[in-house]
Amino acid sequence: MKPKTPPNSMEQIKTANLHTVFSLILENQPISRAQITQLCDLTVVTVSNCADYLLEKKVIVETGTGQSKRGRPPILIQVNEKAGILIGVFQESVYGRLLVTDLNANQLEEHLLPCGNSQSKLFFELLEEKITEIETRYADYPLGIIGIALAHRGLFDPIQGIIISSSGHTEPWASPESVPQLLKATKGYPLFTQGFRNAATMGNLYYYNIDKSEILASIYGSVGMAVGIYLGQYGNATNPIISTRFAHTTINFNGRKCECGKRGCLVQYASPKALFHKLEPEKEYTKEGFDKILQRFRKNDPEVISAVHEFADYLSIGISNIVNAYHPKTICISGLIASLINETQLNRIQTYVYNNSPFYPGDRPNIFCSELADLSIAYGGVYLIRNHLIEILQGEISKGSILNF
Repeated sequence: MKPKTPPNSMEQIKTANLHTVFSLILENQPISRAQITQLCDLTVVTVSNCADYLLEKKVIVETGTGQSKRGRPPILIQVNEKAGILIGVFQESVYGRLLVTDLNANQLEEHLLPCGNSQSKLFFELLEEKITEIETRYADYPLGIIGIALAHRGLFDPIQGIIISSSGHTEPWASPESVPQLLKATKGYPLFTQGFRNAATMGNLYYYNIDKSEILASIYGSVGMAVGIYLGQYGNATNPIISTRFAHTTINFNGRKCECGKRGCLVQYASPKALFHKLEPEKEYTKEGFDKILQRFRKNDPEVISAVHEFADYLSIGISNIVNAYHPKTICISGLIASLINETQLNRIQTYVYNNSPFYPGDRPNIFCSELADLSIAYGGVYLIRNHLIEILQGEISKGSILNF
């Protein structure tokens, strides 16, 4: 009787080893092969083979020598910042953004895409135009555009071949023509799609190097509001983030009518759109309109300051509910919401949450605002691509493919 085939093939083992070595280089660069061996359970030969592969692919470069007490000084290696570029894109219901970074996730450029869900055709045209320009600017990078990640309120359905959403935000996208148009716009580069919550959560998790064994609550709002919970060691390794409906928890049974059909949802009181409509009830919400309110806020306009205080109080209620439900170690506020929360507002939120949630001694969560603002979603896309760089290099993720996360 033949022995059973091991669960992992040699190719899978090689891929896993490359992931390990690349991750350790990212986290500890510049670093020698010997130092990498000390940080993992791989042999010197395996580490050296992986490093040689990454050197051959131009992903890393040798950068001088380190110190040695005896013998030849070790050769140090680090990520090649000019190996290739990563592109993270998102489209909100009223606007979009495009972010370009190097392999270290350092921002190279970013662009506003001034169109919303109802202008999907224009979005595709602008996206293709930008990608064509970017190809030219980084033509000397050996790997060029490594991949593109799109975050959207809908999700790609591979069976129907369309982008769908239960909330109705993406109806113009839900047609058989949308995906071919998207593939044309992204010019055949490996394409990753994911939801807003996951993208914003992963963007902040990796950017701030938050402990991946702990629970993170990521609150994102640039029009409405979304909350993603990264479960850390308590989650599923293949899908460690759960999407919640906290934005539609009822905080006022007789309150404002929500798009979901209920009344008094949190999103109707603690979102950029809600704040805008409180101050400009007769106008349609736009990114430009929000920016004008933000300018008034920074000039200490009394009307706006009062509205933001109320906004922060409602957001505090929502955060307290999140704390009581999931007990996160860290709470990150990002999106355009974060631009409204200065030190005064953050202290106001922290005081309320700490007074209205049970904690063990010294176990209060760290509540902070992300400096990434609405780019946290685009950064989530960048890290998603980078996490699959090895599969792209090996051809397991090919051009013209769409992967949904």
